[in-house]
Amino acid sequence: LGNHLQHCVAHAFHAGSDRERQVKIDELLEVLDSRRR
Repeated sequence: LGNHLQHCVAHAFHAGSDRERQVKIDELLEVLDSRRR
């Protein structure tokens, strides 16, 4: 998860499109939600 945050998510937020940012937000929410169960 840390590696994903440092590379993919950081890129999406700094250089990506609105769609890329939303995809990464959705991915993170899915991971966090799955950890609560």
